[in-house]
Amino acid sequence: MSYRLEERDDCVVLTPARAGDPDAAVIWLHGLGAVEDETGIRTSGTLVEQYIGRERGAGIAAHRIVLAGFSQGGAIALHAGLRHEAALAGVLALSTYLPLQQQLAEAASASKGLAILMCHGRHDPIVPIDLGERSRDVLRAAGYTVGWKEYPMQHQVCAEEIADIASWLRTRLGPAA
Repeated sequence: MSYRLEERDDCVVLTPARAGDPDAAVIWLHGLGAVEDETGIRTSGTLVEQYIGRERGAGIAAHRIVLAGFSQGGAIALHAGLRHEAALAGVLALSTYLPLQQQLAEAASASKGLAILMCHGRHDPIVPIDLGERSRDVLRAAGYTVGWKEYPMQHQVCAEEIADIASWLRTRLGPAA
């Protein structure tokens, strides 16, 4: 499949080149930094809300939007996805952790059915797997259904993980009903 590429000041947008308007979106966040900075996390969460607003303004329903991220980007995806006022299609959190766990009560009621997939490398020296596992357990204890996949890798992605991500995205964003 070919895409049109648009580089904006604050993001890169890939849109399918085929005719027709997109009916789903993945907002993918990169990682930079590993310090849990509450002000920065909340500022980034507000920015993600603006990205979601752009997609919704373009006609994409909230339940057709996935937030995804790697490392700190995954932490922001979890933070924003849990607090969004409408049910999203899901959150994909790779090699990451749940930030601001003490403020999980801030989560929107719409997020209770949120599909969450967390993937992590067993040998990750940047975000140790036990941090990811503790985050998964906190979410599950709060009533969230969290899929968990781990791989024999460090702070990276591997072919098996990419295949799992593709399968999960197809399940969440397959052709609209």
